[in-house]
Amino acid sequence: MRALLWFGLGLLACSVYAETVPVTKNDYAYGLPIEFSDEAAIYRLAVPEIVYTHLIKANFSDLRVFNAAGEVVPHSLRQPDEPQVDEGEPLVVPFFPYAVIKPGAHSPVLVQVAINDQGTVVSSSASEKTAGEERVSAYLIDVSALESMPSRLAFSWESPEDSFVARVSIEGSDDLGHWNTLVSQASLVRLFFADRELGRREIELPGRAYQYLKINWPATTDGVRLTEVQAWLTQETEPVEPVWIELTGAAVADETGVFEYGSRGHFPIEWAEVVLPEANSLVDIKLLSREEETGSWQTRYTGSFYRLQIDGASLASEPARFSRVNNPFWRLEAVADLSGMGATVPVLRLGYTPHQLHFLARGEPPFVLAFGSYAAAVGQGQINALLARIDEEKSDTFVGEAHAGKMITLGGNERLQAPPAPFPWQRVLLWSVLVIGVFVLGTMAWRLGKQMK
Repeated sequence: MRALLWFGLGLLACSVYAETVPVTKNDYAYGLPIEFSDEAAIYRLAVPEIVYTHLIKANFSDLRVFNAAGEVVPHSLRQPDEPQVDEGEPLVVPFFPYAVIKPGAHSPVLVQVAINDQGTVVSSSASEKTAGEERVSAYLIDVSALESMPSRLAFSWESPEDSFVARVSIEGSDDLGHWNTLVSQASLVRLFFADRELGRREIELPGRAYQYLKINWPATTDGVRLTEVQAWLTQETEPVEPVWIELTGAAVADETGVFEYGSRGHFPIEWAEVVLPEANSLVDIKLLSREEETGSWQTRYTGSFYRLQIDGASLASEPARFSRVNNPFWRLEAVADLSGMGATVPVLRLGYTPHQLHFLARGEPPFVLAFGSYAAAVGQGQINALLARIDEEKSDTFVGEAHAGKMITLGGNERLQAPPAPFPWQRVLLWSVLVIGVFVLGTMAWRLGKQMK
């Protein structure tokens, strides 16, 4: 009986060992030596095009980084961030009391605004025939001299009371006559409690540009006077330029105006454009893609592409952009009139932004980026949480730049082929354990029955 139990445990141990065999570099088809000059804890490099053309898995799981001892080091694949806006330092902008209301007055208030030849406000005043106490109900903010529309404003004020809460709105105008609401409701706050201060003095603005802004000052702010207005300008950084690959397709038999292409890899495609073979061409198309060669097609973009040329000047349509997809098979269908397609097969250009590979410099160099394995499992030891913390601290102290060397052969092309179906050891082992368990239970029942007669 004990021998049978030990046999079952031995089978389970063999099953666990089979699942924990360490991965090696030769389990992957090819590799790229990773080179760097500066010492760092984490290295970053853009994934080269050759890597995408040899990846088998759509989720990029057949990719590893090894150190000199052949150990797998934690890595992470990240897409570059979209261009961020750099607001720089705030600018102090001029402002003027725009309207004065006199309580008890029945005639309208006459507001006068003086503007110089450049369109800049130089003064603002109000007159009223009826005497009474004056109160500012709005402030005119002149942003006509700024290079771009502010992304946000910050306000400073003087108040007879320490605590202050006001609900305001902001409008925009180009002629001081017609106003459009930009911010319908916002709060300006300054509160004191138990030696602590709570405040909010900034208001975000939408992207539409105006020469003049007006902040409406509510009646509850009587006695509160605006002292300074600061503006932050939006300055977009340089956009990330995509990497382009050109695909030559083939016409689909028995389908007019339909062409199919293969991208030779799992590229993270975001852009596409059709290179029309002839000048002065325009065509409405539908662009589709799929993951498997026999799978169903999914529409990625529907629109027009054109190429015009006259008197030496040329005009072409902008590339189409859509949600990122890493499908290797693409299909182009001409919609309606096919005359704009020309007589030859159009070239399809696909654009993508390479992933940024980050890996932990654990162990000794040289490090090798291994890729391409049909049998690769999902990688472990991701460092996304660590990278997020570094990003929050805005520190490049721990991250160094690296680049890839020339491709080397590891396991070779056979690693890219589907291996023959392995013998189902795990299933056999599990069934063996179950049969042994049933046999043990049956034997125990038989002995118990015999003892009890």
